[in-house]
Amino acid sequence: MKRNRKMKKTMSKIIVALLLIFSVFADCITLKVNAATPNFGASIYYSFNGNNYKSIPWNSITDINLRTTSTVYVQTRLTATSDGTLTNNLWTSIINSDASGNEWFTFADYPKVAGSSELFPLLKMTYTTDGTNYSDTKPPLSNLKGVKVTLNGTLSSPESDGTSPFVTVTAPLIPKADYIINSGMINQPMFPISGQYSIFYSWSIQEWFYSMSSSMNMGQFRFLNPTVGGDVTAKYVDTDGNSISDDVVKSGNVGDAYTTEQKTIAGYTFKEVQG
Repeated sequence: MKRNRKMKKTMSKIIVALLLIFSVFADCITLKVNAATPNFGASIYYSFNGNNYKSIPWNSITDINLRTTSTVYVQTRLTATSDGTLTNNLWTSIINSDASGNEWFTFADYPKVAGSSELFPLLKMTYTTDGTNYSDTKPPLSNLKGVKVTLNGTLSSPESDGTSPFVTVTAPLIPKADYIINSGMINQPMFPISGQYSIFYSWSIQEWFYSMSSSMNMGQFRFLNPTVGGDVTAKYVDTDGNSISDDVVKSGNVGDAYTTEQKTIAGYTFKEVQG
């Protein structure tokens, strides 16, 4: 009987110990599950005036008219799409060259970084003059090859105001028109700039501008150099060919669309447009 009592006490202690171990283990599992890492969405935008940014969707080609476009603003954006925390493992870059190292633009100004209110203070921009090595020192604009923006700290998604953390990098670029024309790159779809981003871990590096297949492209541009045309003159005449209002002169390039205004002229009604 004494032996059975000892065995029962021993078994009870073992069960209690196992319960304690399980409890600690369960707490560890719970902590790991709760410490989620947020997912992010990546997108590219462009603008010809620094405002009114338009997204660059899959399988589209953005035309750059060398005669009317002085600056192209390219903007990359990473936005958290789920809840969680992330420490340091987030960065994005823009490089002013294609995959072969050709530079089709010059920087109009230094790229700018922006972000949500709580993420922005944690961001750091570094600079490169060779596309590989980065430094905190801002080089002369003429020597700048690209920039890299990294997260230095821990972001939380959502932020305290309930919004999603995001970061944007905007690069103002001037097309090198003569170089583009002399290189025979007019009307050729291409990826004139490059760049990468990484979310979560160092192995998950993605390209901003790339081609998955012949039908799956992201971030293609095409330079256009339309032939300069003359003036188009709209004349307002009666049925006998007599002028009844001042001419209107329109200027443009060959192939450009144009419109003329239908005037209201006292004593006359509109009949037709000729030509």
